[in-house]
Amino acid sequence: MEKKLESLPSNIFYGKLTEGRGYCNEFDIVDSIHEGLYKYTDIQNVSYNLARALCTVSYIKDEDMSYTERCHFLYYWIGDTLYKYLKNEQLFSPIMDDLYNAINKFKVPNKCNIIYHSISKDFFNKRKIVYDYIQNYRTIKQFLTDHSCSCNREYKSYISNSVRIYNDVYNTCDGNSDTYCTKFQENFTKYNHDELSKLSCNLEQESPVQSPRVGTIGSLNDAELDIPSPQFHVAAVTPDLRSVSLPSEGASSSKDSDAIVSVISPIIGILLVCFILYKFTPLWPWIHSYFIRKKIIRRNIEDIEPLELMKHASEKDQRNFCRARFNVAYHTAEDSLL
Repeated sequence: MEKKLESLPSNIFYGKLTEGRGYCNEFDIVDSIHEGLYKYTDIQNVSYNLARALCTVSYIKDEDMSYTERCHFLYYWIGDTLYKYLKNEQLFSPIMDDLYNAINKFKVPNKCNIIYHSISKDFFNKRKIVYDYIQNYRTIKQFLTDHSCSCNREYKSYISNSVRIYNDVYNTCDGNSDTYCTKFQENFTKYNHDELSKLSCNLEQESPVQSPRVGTIGSLNDAELDIPSPQFHVAAVTPDLRSVSLPSEGASSSKDSDAIVSVISPIIGILLVCFILYKFTPLWPWIHSYFIRKKIIRRNIEDIEPLELMKHASEKDQRNFCRARFNVAYHTAEDSLL
């Protein structure tokens, strides 16, 4: 069982804005907004995406499922993008004002307005988490119902953090009458506060990686190894492995040393004989000069043969050129809550 956070409603909408997907045919206006944002050096790399997002959201049709919440999604996506890139958080409000003034350039009804003009990064992040959680709640609840309240580690972490922030904001807004808290409390009539504040899931058991069994020699029988038995019993041909006694550690070390010496000694003897022949006899110089002469003779023969081959090939090419067929390969061208 696996559920990706990218498939939650809020992340689907944010992904569309981040990737520049969605309908937009006012590219002259987008370019104009992009140029106006370029003065903010911290967001130059995302300024075109910001301008394009204004166009995409402006042209969402009213029958689209995300139409009602489009302006809140836009606000929280813009704010999240700005706080990720801005080194000077004081620029948050001026840039927000510029963007929402620019949205008026699109000739569409029901334009989006800025949600909160001035807000600290901490408050913004908490409100975004709460908004996303409420938008994703029904999808999460349905998923947990289908899987007996079981979830993976990533999902459990997301739910736990969302519930914690939700309860924190709820307690902060209790008895508070500012604009945000008033809207926050209004939503209690639409959603069950008790469920939102207590949603949880059970971490699914991760399947352990099974390692091959390590047994004794005597435990390796035909059944465990799944080796089909031959028509006659193996024990009739080979001795029982259980009856074989293993040598002690000292005896094994001694035999290993003897084996190494028996291998190295002949090699040393051969090298010594070669050295004596090379140093005190004319055998090695004779072998060396023999191969040098042979190499020179072969080279002369090879130099002569290509000349003859080139001569015959030239005559043959002249006769066959007109009859040659050339095959040319080619390829065809196809691509609002809070």
